[in-house]
Amino acid sequence: MPATKPQPEHDRTRHTAPLVRVSMVCRRLAGLVAHPPPPGTLLRFYRPGDESAWSRIHLDAEPYHAITSDLFCSSFGVDEEKLRHRQLYACTQDGLVVGTATAWFDDDYHGESWGRLHWVAVIRAFQGRGIGQALASAACHRMLTLGHNRAYLTTHSVRVRAIRFYLHLGFQPDIRTEADARVWQSVLRTTAVSTDVQMLHSHSPKQ
Repeated sequence: MPATKPQPEHDRTRHTAPLVRVSMVCRRLAGLVAHPPPPGTLLRFYRPGDESAWSRIHLDAEPYHAITSDLFCSSFGVDEEKLRHRQLYACTQDGLVVGTATAWFDDDYHGESWGRLHWVAVIRAFQGRGIGQALASAACHRMLTLGHNRAYLTTHSVRVRAIRFYLHLGFQPDIRTEADARVWQSVLRTTAVSTDVQMLHSHSPKQ
């Protein structure tokens, strides 16, 4: 396994500006390319007790959102059988859990049923190796297996690296209002990804 580059500590006190939530969609999960995990990394599904690993990963990786003791339960509930089919973890060969993603769902996303790519994270010491890509890809294909033909996700406009990652994965901005279009125009300039915001807006469902 390659040497790990030192990672700076998150300075949570610097993120004081209001966060603008944005949504992204993949309208055809069957069209996504599968990305296998890198050598030395294994993917597995949730096991009872993984709540602590999930919290540990997000406490390490998350610079914006408060990771509280009840966040796992409030995000996923307590149905372990559901989690066994939907929540993925990335592990090293010696069993260290280093990343997670969940093939979740939402029966009322703008009045419709969608799959949801939810809470993707990799601890900082293992970022940049393709683990997040493998987790997100596996979660999307899992949603397809579970009957979801499309999926959405939410993130924040300041997460430029994450937005670029999801764009390359196959998600697009979900632009439903003029306000959405203005935010995404700014975001996409920052990501240096060429996307026609007005075209996406014109093809999005109107509320």
